[in-house]
Amino acid sequence: MLCILVAGCSSLPADLPVQWQAFKARFVTAQGRVVDTAAGGVSHSEGQGIAMLAAVYANDRKAFETLWHWTRTALQIRSDRLFAWRWRPDEEPPVRDLNNAADGDVLIAWALLRAAERWRYPPYREQAAAIVADLKHQVVDTAFGPVLRPGAQGFHRDGVEVVNLSYWIFPAWRDFAQHFGPEPWQELVTSGRTLLEAARFGRWGLPPDWLQIAGDDVQVAVKHGSRCSYDAIRIPVYVVWAGLAGELSLQSFRDFWGYFDGAGFTPDWTDLRDDSVGSYDMPLGFYHVRSLVETHYGRRYVPRAKVTDARPDSEHYYSAALRLLVAMAREGLPGRP
Repeated sequence: MLCILVAGCSSLPADLPVQWQAFKARFVTAQGRVVDTAAGGVSHSEGQGIAMLAAVYANDRKAFETLWHWTRTALQIRSDRLFAWRWRPDEEPPVRDLNNAADGDVLIAWALLRAAERWRYPPYREQAAAIVADLKHQVVDTAFGPVLRPGAQGFHRDGVEVVNLSYWIFPAWRDFAQHFGPEPWQELVTSGRTLLEAARFGRWGLPPDWLQIAGDDVQVAVKHGSRCSYDAIRIPVYVVWAGLAGELSLQSFRDFWGYFDGAGFTPDWTDLRDDSVGSYDMPLGFYHVRSLVETHYGRRYVPRAKVTDARPDSEHYYSAALRLLVAMAREGLPGRP
């Protein structure tokens, strides 16, 4: 991996509208469905939310309306205003599991709120408020403060709460607190800070994809996996985006990535129980997350080989979605005009 790490330089340039158009052309159908090309063409509420938010940032109202129409007709089919987490094109009906994914719910509501502000359309705000009101029912108290359950079912048993810290979308929760009242969103920002300080495991002190809370103890939720990988990679994005990187150190991520600077690749995961690492190079989107983090520390990181060799027709949905999140985070950094 050929790369440059230079102090005092600006970050990778990111033309969000151009990047959005490329993402839309590759991963969004004419009906407004976001296709996960690495998972058999399924769609997730998370992907719909990321795309809706990107359409707002790129000022693409037509795409936003198409995305929202598909999302509410295909996924908002529960008894509440939340969204079924997955839609499968090869099954009938396409949604068999009505459980929700809280990160998708947050992203969709946040996109609607941002859309209402950008295009001055109050019904979007009303729709966001309804989602947020139902999402509150999945917030429960723990010794570390309130936590958001990842879904309505399957993450609580015998007093143990399983959470996913990549679902702590700090900038969204700050907007929710401002527009819909502070509780429980401001408290979730506080509990997220507490949990991220406590959830440091393995050689590099990294947070796991899945964390379990039992009383006043936190551990890797091994039944859901023991890695820091494709979920946890979103944590630095939301921390930087919300302006919290000054108080929540991201040095553990930098230490992990930096350890492999002299190697031929950077692993896409590490197992927090035994410090083993993946044998595949992390996707381009992961490298953009690293660039965002290095920007916070006043350094420039340019993975030249990745940037040069990546082809639009070979990058999978999730990597491209991460790059969109990073581009939006750069646009929305506190203090940026």
